[in-house]
Amino acid sequence: RQDQKTLKNVSIFPSIQRDFSFEVSKSVNFYEIEQLIKESTSAHLKNVKIFDVYTGTNISAGNKSIALKVTWESSKRTLIDEEITKESAKIVSSLKKKFKAILR
Repeated sequence: RQDQKTLKNVSIFPSIQRDFSFEVSKSVNFYEIEQLIKESTSAHLKNVKIFDVYTGTNISAGNKSIALKVTWESSKRTLIDEEITKESAKIVSSLKKKFKAILR
């Protein structure tokens, strides 16, 4: 059956999460942002979730603020803060370059 799901072992190592908020053009959608994050970060990326979209006060005309929660996890070891800081910088740099995103 094609609708069957495979189970994965739960990692014994902790995941690490970072929240980001970017101001981007209203024409940029979450799927585009998610794909770019997947392309620009390491294999330890576990999940990218959107948790807020805001337009209004303090946001430039034609733009929106989009808030994301990014999770990394390894099944082999504990990731260190320096690794995640580098991965975070890659995300910010990639979004600035492709979408002219502004980190809020």
